This record gives sequence, C-alpha cells and structure tokens, in this order.
Amino acid sequence: MGIRNGRFRPEQVRAELLRVLDRWGRLVESDLKRMMDIALAVRFDADLRRELERENLVRVEQVGDEPVLAITDAGRQWLEAYRRRQTQPAPSGGRDRRRRRPDRTATAPANREPLPGLEPSEAQNAPG
Repeated sequence: MGIRNGRFRPEQVRAELLRVLDRWGRLVESDLKRMMDIALAVRFDADLRRELERENLVRVEQVGDEPVLAITDAGRQWLEAYRRRQTQPAPSGGRDRRRRRPDRTATAPANREPLPGLEPSEAQNAPG
C-alpha cells in the first residue's frame, strides 16, 4: 500500500482492516490492531469502527470489556472490489504527473558546418 503526500488514503486503512479480518474471520480489536500494518493500525479508531459497522462491512459485538469485530459478506465483497481496483492498470488518457527526462541514449549529430569567419580547421576546435 502506498502513501500519497505523506498520508494514507482512508480506503487503505479500511482495506487493511478487512484484509486481516478476511483471513481470521473475527478478532478482538486489540488483536486486530496488532495484526494490521502498524502505520495503518494507528489510524483505526472508534469512529472508523462505527462507520464500518453502519456500512455493514463488519459486525461488532461487545465481549467482556473489548469489542470483537467480524467481517460480513458485504465486507468481503468490498475487499474483493478494492483488490480488483488496485490491480487494474492506470488509465493512460490522463496527464502524467512525473516529469519525463529526455532520452539520453539518442545523441544529436555533430554540427560539422564551418562557422562564419573561421577556417575549417579552426571551426572543428571551436567551442560548442
């Protein structure tokens, strides 16, 4: 997963959480955070947990003093769609943000025309 401008996109946190739950089925929240990528786990909070539950991507139940999260079928479908989007090639019609370097393998032919006012032998030794 990549970082853009020093920040993770919100869907990356969601995808990582669902990826771990997809593997294990259901986990206590503290265990889930330990199994997630650490940079993404710190962005998982109660607000995101409630949002995922509201969207029916996870089911949350309180067991003892800690919430237990379980992935739903809708969560698996969301994760599969996310994985497909990540593997599709980027559209080629858009502007490439990277500045392209000129091709250094192609060299311009040397200019062999004599400079005005110089003898042909002096033109070969002239700078430029």
